[in-house]
Amino acid sequence: MVTERLLPWYIARFLPKLCIIALLSLAGCQGDVSEVNLWDGPAAPGERTLIASRWDTLWTVGGSLEDTLLQIPRIHRADSSRVLVYDHGAMRLLVFDHSGQLQWSFGRRGQGPDEFASVRDIRISGTGKIVLLDPANARLVELEDGARVSARIPLHNIPHSEQMVAINDGFVLMTHDIETPLFVIDREGTVVQRMEVPWEGFSKLDPLVRQGRVANSGDSWALSFSLGNGWFPFSGTDALPYLGQYVQHTPFPVPIVMVTENTRSVQIPTRTCSGCSVSLSDSVLYVHFGGDGPDHLQVIDLWETGDYIGSYRLPDPMAEVFVQGGVFYVLQYHPYPTLLALRAGG
Repeated sequence: MVTERLLPWYIARFLPKLCIIALLSLAGCQGDVSEVNLWDGPAAPGERTLIASRWDTLWTVGGSLEDTLLQIPRIHRADSSRVLVYDHGAMRLLVFDHSGQLQWSFGRRGQGPDEFASVRDIRISGTGKIVLLDPANARLVELEDGARVSARIPLHNIPHSEQMVAINDGFVLMTHDIETPLFVIDREGTVVQRMEVPWEGFSKLDPLVRQGRVANSGDSWALSFSLGNGWFPFSGTDALPYLGQYVQHTPFPVPIVMVTENTRSVQIPTRTCSGCSVSLSDSVLYVHFGGDGPDHLQVIDLWETGDYIGSYRLPDPMAEVFVQGGVFYVLQYHPYPTLLALRAGG
């Protein structure tokens, strides 16, 4: 929920009778999805083709109360030699090798030069450097191996962003701007280009509804809806001439706006994701499906150049999945966070 508070809470709480649900007032405006022509292209596959496989566990990290490596983790990236995990509890980056051994860590809570306030995304640049997006501190932080800071890139006069991708000598930031949500910046933090998402319905969705995940491999990347349906492929700053639909998806939720004399709140009635995690490896897009029913958080759908090529069923529901080089790095809670490296066999 996003709240714009105009008076202190102890005054606002006594005005419940003034609260109205302003959903009808949104008709035809931002947040209205009822008349959006979602897709003009080919229909989604509609049925999964499961790839028969057995799963081998390569290594495991965490899973116990005593473990101090993983508090509130998210798998962010992996490459040919590293697995990157950001721990939101400790506010630090953890870098593992491909045997699951911790190599180094960086960061702590705060606003100082080597501190983080709210890391939202991590990428590996074309030169192998690690880039962290920290919008609360209004900067990107670039690291070399061994936890050495090579750059701090300011994010001034740029709307709040949750996702990014490193391209060429710059970055693309996915922001909350309504008309041109994709901001291209150089290494000095200067905006050099603003881009639209190549679908006319995007600007009609509320910013909370159109949340997305970005998957990339070099300059090839895809912006995928977390809620609702679909993904958009790019090469650098160029949109590719096709759109993707998920095999299965949850509907775009309709936001509820509640207004009192002193506050305006926007709520999403459900946050069941369709594209919970996305990865791009060897030109294949991997979409971790959420949804409801028996496939909840247990199915990975595979796409290549817009064509559906099959699905994997994971051994258990997973909170997050990242795929690199045929290895599935997965995160689950039983009940403590566990990071596993899995490989699908024949």
